[in-house]
Formats: sequence, structure tokens, C-alpha cells
Amino acid sequence: MQNLFHLNPKLKDKKNIVIFGTGRMGLLALTVMLQEGVYVTAFCDKNPDLWNLKIMNKPVISPDDLIRMKDHAAVIIAEENIDSCYSYLQNLGMKDIWIDKRIYSILNDCVWDFV
Repeated sequence: MQNLFHLNPKLKDKKNIVIFGTGRMGLLALTVMLQEGVYVTAFCDKNPDLWNLKIMNKPVISPDDLIRMKDHAAVIIAEENIDSCYSYLQNLGMKDIWIDKRIYSILNDCVWDFV
């Protein structure tokens, strides 16, 4: 698992970048990637109710779809349980797995109000 704390230029060269997780961490990860000039292909989530929807104009794909992309995709973990998510992605056969610790730091520093 590679840390993106300082954006690694290798990530910008990836053909498909998928954010694993569609919750607030996923949205924040997409925002950070866009600010860094990194194109995100899609979100991936385990929840079948979200598959084939779009979030922030990005499709949500299933883990099976992610497996089909595994040789051409990098995955950014945007889930609270990093270790569990990392193991899950490894079990799917994903090898190019990244974490951006900034999103966890930002969330810990913010107060989230929900109406």
C-alpha cells in the first residue's frame, strides 16, 4: 500500500483510478484528486444499491467490475477501516492499492454537521 501524502507522480500516469468507498471519505478523496489534477475513472463500493449510479458524475462500479480492471487500475482506499479494506482489495487480486492519509487527517480535523 502506497501513501499519497505527497502526491506520487506515478499515480498521474495510471490509466484507471478508482476510489473504493462512496461515503464522505470517497467524496473527499475525489475532491483532493481533482485539486491535484488526477483524473478519477470511477468509484467502487460493496453496496449493490449503488452500482450503476453516478456520484459527482463518476460511475459507481461493483467489486466484480473492479476485478475486470485489476491489471489496468489503481485503487485509492477511502474507507475508515483501512486494514480491512486493504485485505479485501488484495483478496480481489488488486495490486496497485493507494492511501491518501490527507483525507483521514482532514476528516479528523473537521466538524461534520448533518441537517
